[in-house]
Amino acid sequence: MIHLYTICYNEERMLPFFLRHYEQFADRIFVWDNHSTDCSSEILKKHPMVSYDTIGDESYRERDLLEVKNFKYMQYSIGQNVDWIIALDIDEILYHPQILKVLDIYKSQNITLPRVDGYQMVADVLPDSNNGFQIYDLLNKGVADEHYGKSCIFNPYQVFPHYHPGCHDGDPVGNIKRSRPELKLFHYKYVDEEHTVTRQLEIRNRMSKSNHYFRHGFHFLQTEMQVREQFQQLRSISSVVV
Repeated sequence: MIHLYTICYNEERMLPFFLRHYEQFADRIFVWDNHSTDCSSEILKKHPMVSYDTIGDESYRERDLLEVKNFKYMQYSIGQNVDWIIALDIDEILYHPQILKVLDIYKSQNITLPRVDGYQMVADVLPDSNNGFQIYDLLNKGVADEHYGKSCIFNPYQVFPHYHPGCHDGDPVGNIKRSRPELKLFHYKYVDEEHTVTRQLEIRNRMSKSNHYFRHGFHFLQTEMQVREQFQQLRSISSVVV
């Protein structure tokens, strides 16, 4: 059994792709909405596999992200015969063409914290989500990024993830046994340059005082020029990765 945990804010563009992918193999998708102002909540509430709730106030606070990814599974998944917890963001797709088979093999080998290779995906346009395709079938170019090789899947009875702010890394504790790198994590942040810039500003304007003080989510403080330069750089060196 697989449970997924995530937090949402104004993700109506990405949610159909996110749900279409994870409904293939997750048994339950737990989403805490951070007071979205678009159609995210309506999309989530209609999906039969989603357990929906809200969290925080109308600001972006790192402690909300850490609460969802470090602790919520203890409340909702422990005691439910769950084999794997997946904790990630809505613009992140954990991928393997035979992911259930691979996870069954990991379970038989007593793997508790699979290795994941991270990729920054990049594209000029986000396709229409009503086309029925998986996003990686349409947007398959990216750049390997070690920073996005997150420990985003773990055995909840053997490992406590102990994510740090940002949840890109942490100090996992417990009976840790790693796999060889087979799983991929596709990060679809850099899709549509204008939307990427707008999204960056939207999150930056919601950052809490504590986030500013401790520089949590500091990458959202990049200028518009820096974001555009990063987008163009990734676009220029991207290649097919799936």
